[in-house]
Amino acid sequence: MKSPRSILIVKLSSIGDVVMSMPVARALKQAYPESRVSWLVEGPARPLVEACPYVDQVLEFPKAHGLAQIKAGQWLSVASQARAFVRGLRRERFDVAMDLQGLLRSGVLTWLSGASRRIGRQDAREGGHLFINERVAPSSPRTRAAQQYMDLLRPLGLHEADPSLFVPVSTEDEAAATRYLEAELGAPGERFAALAMSTTFYHKHWPEEQVAGLVDRLFEDYGLRSVMLGSAKDLDSQRRVAQLARHAPVLAAGATSLTEAAAVMGRAEMVVAVDTGLLWIALAVRAPLVGIFGPTTYEHLADEAAEIACKPFPCAPCLRSATCEDRDCMRALSVDDAMAAVGRVMARTSTPQPVAVQG
Repeated sequence: MKSPRSILIVKLSSIGDVVMSMPVARALKQAYPESRVSWLVEGPARPLVEACPYVDQVLEFPKAHGLAQIKAGQWLSVASQARAFVRGLRRERFDVAMDLQGLLRSGVLTWLSGASRRIGRQDAREGGHLFINERVAPSSPRTRAAQQYMDLLRPLGLHEADPSLFVPVSTEDEAAATRYLEAELGAPGERFAALAMSTTFYHKHWPEEQVAGLVDRLFEDYGLRSVMLGSAKDLDSQRRVAQLARHAPVLAAGATSLTEAAAVMGRAEMVVAVDTGLLWIALAVRAPLVGIFGPTTYEHLADEAAEIACKPFPCAPCLRSATCEDRDCMRALSVDDAMAAVGRVMARTSTPQPVAVQG
């Protein structure tokens, strides 16, 4: 098959999904080193794609800006900018466009790219499959998440590409992580756990009192300070956790970029995360990991190096259609349950035995 001159990856969000999709960019660039690989993404995940060495061009879909203009009633401006955006896409003359999102908006954008070959999932939601002309049958839900994206390479003849996750962490990211950790922990080489307890989906949050209990147990059982990662909007929640905890965590919300957070997690003795983008970044940097799950599925993590803490409820996974009063499955998951998973990871990674820390 003739190598495509220009390839477009359409994976708009979220951060975790973008991390899972990065092996696709690597496989394309390795198979077609002379091809131009572009990636269409929304703003929050853009820094990850910009850092990816296998992507030649990053195109941003201005979703947030467009929605703000619509709310302001600026319809003519929206229409003008949409036309300009589509013209810009078509100027790239893509030979292949790959819809890794599998939704209506990503299917439409794949079609608007003008690519003659438009590859996507057969079961794309919201009618997104109607805009795809090469449809790939879905894998089993238990298939490793990254592999489900890699399966979309089959129409291009790429059947054995490496699905292993990665996050591009630069020497500058490593240096920034070093400076931050030494300033906050007070000593080089201080042992710590990284916690990622916030996400944009409220029902996936573990209650703050349980998070505070985990902070205390990590310190008292293993001598690990907790560094709480997240975006600036998570700072209020982290402050409430700090007020509840006996052992003060480091509140790192908004203090690191995504790639700097990856460098921090790469140095952590343990990462504990809810179902959020930082969980996937932790996997990509091979950090010892406990995932805390409730309303979302974790079948696609079956082949990943992570321990799962979860209290199965008959209504799970409910995703965004919760029927409970307030995160019943997450509230049912105790600190002891989470610490049992921590213990399994510690044993597997040959970490020193727990130490008794008083106070």
